[in-house]
Amino acid sequence: MKKIYYAFVVMSILILTSCEKDSEGVSQITTYCSFEMSGDQVTYHIVGTPFTDPGCKAYEGENEVDVTTKSNVDANKSGVYSIAYSAVNSDGYSASVVREVIVYYPNDDIMGNWTANIVRNGVLARGPFTLELIPFSANTFYTPDLLGGWYWYGSGYGVTYGFPATVQFDSNNVLSIVSAGKSAWGSVGQLVPDALTPTLDTTTKTIHYVAKMSDSDDYLFDVTLTKQ
Repeated sequence: MKKIYYAFVVMSILILTSCEKDSEGVSQITTYCSFEMSGDQVTYHIVGTPFTDPGCKAYEGENEVDVTTKSNVDANKSGVYSIAYSAVNSDGYSASVVREVIVYYPNDDIMGNWTANIVRNGVLARGPFTLELIPFSANTFYTPDLLGGWYWYGSGYGVTYGFPATVQFDSNNVLSIVSAGKSAWGSVGQLVPDALTPTLDTTTKTIHYVAKMSDSDDYLFDVTLTKQ
């Protein structure tokens, strides 16, 4: 019995020693860099005016570390841009934070939050949801979701299930799509002028249209936007 016990002790010591050697040089705790961004994380900038990055600092604990900046901002062209700030800690681990820069055209009739109410196929209603519209020129604006937030907010799927688009309005304030971005499903939003003439009314501050998804004719979304 003593021999068995002695053998067990020896094996235990060998296992512990082996574990200690395998663990040598392995860092158990690392402190990722934190960021201190100057200005707002979502920054609005008027197109055609000089843009200066407000900047960002990074810290590992209390020690300031170098920040690498990557930006695609073009202040002479309306659009939604980003500035990515990244930093690496002493253990070689990287962290980052992103500032969104919205370069817009100063049109107070469009700029700001709008309340969206939607009726699908004349039966099921959702809303009110809040969407921010951004003017890109004297007669175009950007919407994050042509469906008014139906899946984004209504189904709780999140922003990637919105149907972003740049929309144009003519001298009669009739709307048409200039370009449309893909949703998480890969489809894009489309206006359905045969169902309702899509229009902007600057007097009542409303936008009204019927939209659909490019890969389905089964659902028609009657969207009414009212400026807040």
